[in-house]
Amino acid sequence: MPDKQGFVCVPRNDPFDLNDEWLKKAEVEVCENCAQARSNLDKLRILLQSVPDLNPRTDDPFLLSFLRARKHDVEKALKMVLQYYEMRLKYPKYYETTLPSEKWFVYSKVTHTILENRDSEGRSILILKGGNMDPSILEPEQIVSALATSVQFLTEDPKTQVAGLILLIDLAGFTLSHMRLITPRNVYVVLNALQDTFPVRTRAIHIVNTPFFFEALYNCFKPFLKEKLRKRIKIHGKNFKSLHAFVEPKVLPKEYGGEQPPVNNRSLCHQLTQNEQMIKEWAKFRYKKSK
Repeated sequence: MPDKQGFVCVPRNDPFDLNDEWLKKAEVEVCENCAQARSNLDKLRILLQSVPDLNPRTDDPFLLSFLRARKHDVEKALKMVLQYYEMRLKYPKYYETTLPSEKWFVYSKVTHTILENRDSEGRSILILKGGNMDPSILEPEQIVSALATSVQFLTEDPKTQVAGLILLIDLAGFTLSHMRLITPRNVYVVLNALQDTFPVRTRAIHIVNTPFFFEALYNCFKPFLKEKLRKRIKIHGKNFKSLHAFVEPKVLPKEYGGEQPPVNNRSLCHQLTQNEQMIKEWAKFRYKKSK
């Protein structure tokens, strides 16, 4: 297992535990007024507790992540929470808890990671390494469940709730054999999580090292993309200077023309391991029986 590293996420029991700069950012980014936000938390908690057959998480960090993702529209936040639990019920293999201590063989492939450094706007940076998603070794459900566990952990950080994240998709080493992963079911589950299920604001998607068949690959995803997210996608190929116009080199790993060490997931794995008891507890919150 990896040695102790830095922090990719700082979970807090009090999601309002932010300095004045970040509280102001929350006001601008997610329409948050602390007094009204606490009232919204109570409203959302009461609504969830009245849903038949649902045993939901009702703690402040969890509920506020959905409210911030939907800019404090309580009805939209409620819809998102219910979608979250419905997807977990309908696609359990994609959403099962996957931790490094139990499935190190998945994390050892470094299919994804979260950088320790945020960009200049305070956004977290999530990197997907498409070439490491070897379909001869890993099942799609294993890849997605590890990613889902990491992203859910990331949403416990109030700064990420407010600022959102950047998704950097690296397709270096992604060959035609990897296309076995691109089934309608797999694409639907991943994009549904990205757009409607996980309480995280995806501010931009940057795609680098695109293969010759990228257009065909992208066409597999297009039907599932909402216009809002589609406009946030930037395709750079191998032009890292183009990427640097959006994400400054000082926070990027070396392989993207950045100043940081090469991509690794040691910090992420360490934090997941340190918080695994908390993460395992989340599994008990679900629909009590099949809908």
